[in-house]
Parts: sequence; structure tokens; C-alpha cells
Amino acid sequence: MDRRAKLIHPTERGLLQMEAAASIMRSIEERHARALGEQEYKASKAALQRVAALRQESGHGGQGTGAGPAGPSGEAG
Repeated sequence: MDRRAKLIHPTERGLLQMEAAASIMRSIEERHARALGEQEYKASKAALQRVAALRQESGHGGQGTGAGPAGPSGEAG
């Protein structure tokens, strides 16, 4: 076992933030599914998940690209 590992427990505020984020994501996904149609939305989501998996497999993992919430250093702010 890696002794550097830490068990993290979200605070009550953190849990509320996670619930709010999940609700926002559900709303966005529902809106996109309505706009594209359920089948097209599912297909586009599956394609994006495959692209993300390929990036993980190739070792890119999205770090160092300067894109996304992690930023150029690969660490979230």
C-alpha cells in the first residue's frame, strides 16, 4: 500500500457542491438530448468517451494541453 495515499471525506458543503454540479450536468445533458434527439446525443456522448479513453491509453490523459479545467500544469486550481 502506498503510504502517501490519503482518504478524503467531503465536508457537508462539499457534498452540497457535488449535488449541485450533478444537477447542473443532468440539466445540460437533458437539454442537449432534446436538441439533438436521444439517439444522436447518446452516439455523440459515446464517441467522446471513446476519444477520452484513447487519450488515456496513449498516455496523454489531457494533461499539459492547456485545455480544460486542469489548465497547462495538469493540476486543478
